[in-house]
Amino acid sequence: MSDFDIKPRKTSVAERHATRRKNNTTKLVIGGAVAGCLLFVVLILITALRPKEPPVPPVAENAADRQPSAKPAPTKPPQVEQPDAAPDSNLVEDDGQTMWASPTDGQPIDLVGLPPGCEMFVVLRPAELLASDDGAKWLAALGPRGELARQHVEQTCGIALPDIERLLVGVRPSSQSAIETTLVVTPRAGVTPRGRGYHAMDGGNDYVFAAPAVLQEVKDLEGWAPPLRREVESLVDATDADRHVTILATPAFLFDDGKAMWQGSLAGVRDLLFAMLPDSTRCAALSLHAGDDFFAEVRLSATIDQRPQAFGERFADKVATWPASVERIIASVPASPHSAAVVARLPAMLRVLNRFERVGVEDDQALLRVYLPPAAGHNLLMASELLLAELAAGGSSVAATATPAAKTLTIEEALAKPTSLSFARDTLETAVNLLGEDIGVDIVLMGGDLQLDGITKNQSFGLDQQNKPAGDILVEILRLANPDKTATGPADAKQKLVYVIGPHPQTGRPAILVTTRAQAAKRGDRLPAVFIN
Repeated sequence: MSDFDIKPRKTSVAERHATRRKNNTTKLVIGGAVAGCLLFVVLILITALRPKEPPVPPVAENAADRQPSAKPAPTKPPQVEQPDAAPDSNLVEDDGQTMWASPTDGQPIDLVGLPPGCEMFVVLRPAELLASDDGAKWLAALGPRGELARQHVEQTCGIALPDIERLLVGVRPSSQSAIETTLVVTPRAGVTPRGRGYHAMDGGNDYVFAAPAVLQEVKDLEGWAPPLRREVESLVDATDADRHVTILATPAFLFDDGKAMWQGSLAGVRDLLFAMLPDSTRCAALSLHAGDDFFAEVRLSATIDQRPQAFGERFADKVATWPASVERIIASVPASPHSAAVVARLPAMLRVLNRFERVGVEDDQALLRVYLPPAAGHNLLMASELLLAELAAGGSSVAATATPAAKTLTIEEALAKPTSLSFARDTLETAVNLLGEDIGVDIVLMGGDLQLDGITKNQSFGLDQQNKPAGDILVEILRLANPDKTATGPADAKQKLVYVIGPHPQTGRPAILVTTRAQAAKRGDRLPAVFIN
C-alpha cells in the first residue's frame, strides 16, 4: 500500500458553469451494488474532517476574486483556454482555506426510469471508472462484496460491467418490510442487454430492470422522472452526473424503512451513521471521482432553522474524533495476518483526510470536499472492507466496539434521558421510530387503535426539540399528531393520542405503545401521569 504523497496542485479561478436542468428529466441506479456502495458512504462520512493545517492539494480562486466565506469558490477550469491568456495565468497556490475545486462540471443526475417512492439513489459510471488504473482498483478493494455486486448486476442485465456507461439504482421500501430495487442501465454503443424482464425507454439507450409491477409504474410515468420530496429534489439538482459515483439518501430511509440493507457486519455501520449524521439532516449526498487525484464530496441538506455554514461545521466537528474511534475498534479486534498491516494504517489515513478536508456552503447546503492522491481511494476502501470483514468474522459489531458497553436502561430511565430530535416535516411513524432508535426502546404504533379513532400514522408535521427528556419529546410528537388541535395539553381529554408501557405485540418485551385515550381506557391500561389531570 502506498503512502498518501501530497503534491501541490493548482486550479483555475474561472466560474463554474451554472446551467442546471430541472429533475423532471432524470435517471438512476443501485441493486446488488448496494453493499459495495454503502462502504463508500461509511468511508467518506467518517472522514469528513476539518483541516488543522494548510494543505497543499488542488484549489480554487485568487484571493482578489474570493467569494464570501459562507459560499464555496468557483470550481472547474475552462474547457477551452482563451488564445490571449498566458498559460496558468489564473492559477494560484492554495491558501489553506478556499473550497476545493470540483474536478467535473456535469448536469444533475437524471432519474428518468425509476418508479415513484424511491428514497435512496446510486449512480455509477462503470465503463469510465474501470478504464482507469485507480478506478479499477476500487472494485477490487471491495473484496467479496464488490465481486457479488458485479455478479448481481451482470446477471440481471446480461451486460459486462465495463460495457455499462451508466448504472442507476433506485431503492424504495416494499410492502413486505424489505427493500425493492430498480436498475436503469445505459450500455455502451452497440451493446444490448441479454437479461430478461426489462423495459426499453423510448427515445434513448436506457433499459429498466425491475419486477413486472414496477415496470408498469415506470411506463405509467411516460418518460418523466418520479416525483420527489422537496429536500431530495433540491439535493438532486445540486449533483453532478459526471462524477464516477453518486449516492443520495434520506436519513429516514437509511435508519427506518431501509433497515433491511444493513445485514451482518454492516449492522454496526448503520449505528455509526445514525450517530454521525446531525439530527437536523434531511438529505445527504456523497460523490466520488477517480481522476488525477482522488476526490470526494459530501452534501447535507438541513432543516430550515439551520444555517448551512454552521451546520456543516458542526457536522465536521462531530466526526473529527473518528480516527481515534477507529483505533479503539482496531484494538478490540485481533486482525488476521493477511489484513493486520493494512487495517492498522486506517487511522493514519483518516488523519490525512482530516488535514485536507474543506467545509463550505453551496445552494444553501453544507458542503464538504477533500482531495488526495489517486491511490488513496482504493487504499481507504481496502482498509475499511478488511476491517468490516474482521468484525464480522469475530462476531463483533462496529457499534459494540467503538464505545464501552452501556448499561441497559429501563423504559422509564430511557424516557428521562435527554436527547434531541429535529426535522422540517416527516410522518408520525418515522418520528416515533427515530426517537425509539435514539433511546434504545421499541416504540410501537398500535395501528388498529389509531384507526378506530380516525388517526393515520402517515400524517406529517415538523419538530424541533433540543436537549430535552425523551419522554417530553414523545409527548410533543403525540401533541402535534393529535387530530383535535384545540387540546390545551397532554392531560386534556381532547388529547386522543397517548402512550402506555406494555408488552410488545410481537416479541412480548417491554415497549412503549402509542395508542388512543379511548382504547387505553377500554383495556384498563395505566396512563403515564402526564396524561392525567
